[in-house]
Amino acid sequence: MRVLFTLFLSLFFLTCCKNNISKSTTSLTDRQIIDKVDSRVNLKWNYDYSSHVVYGKLIDNISAVKNSGTCKFNYSIVEALESFKGNIKKGQMFSVLGMSIHESGYEQSYQLLFLKDFELSYYPGFGDCNLEMFPANIAMIHNWCCSIEQSNKKPNDIGLVMYDMINSEQKSDNYIVPAAPVFKKLRKFLSEDSSK
Repeated sequence: MRVLFTLFLSLFFLTCCKNNISKSTTSLTDRQIIDKVDSRVNLKWNYDYSSHVVYGKLIDNISAVKNSGTCKFNYSIVEALESFKGNIKKGQMFSVLGMSIHESGYEQSYQLLFLKDFELSYYPGFGDCNLEMFPANIAMIHNWCCSIEQSNKKPNDIGLVMYDMINSEQKSDNYIVPAAPVFKKLRKFLSEDSSK
């Protein structure tokens, strides 16, 4: 009888502890989520610095070789699913440099993009390229944030892929932060910009 009672208590405490752990990681308030993302990304600064802020789907990755092989660059074609800033409209396809800095840069992946209009003189290292060799109106990613993961169980439940820096050269494992409060905040920035 004592063994059964001990076993019962052990299972009870394991279940309680397990439930408390899972609740603590999934029950963050919107404010806590924004604070977590802001500690890594600074949403307002990146929003203000960006020419365009877009939630999009990566359609294609392209390796371009121009000028007899002396100009080489990789870029991506993205479809805009929602625009929070700039002149890229929902449904529009646009070109982006720098997708490789995101955690998931594969075709059919989803991305939150903080973009600047591309100016070749600001980005050395493109060999013998001139601006006419790039797709028209190409944009450049200026911040590592954020690839987006979708839930297999709930397709509308999306999360930002985040990580912390352990030191100047090492990052933590990736973790997911709910995207809905971040998108709500970006929509608020858009609304504030529109009312100016």
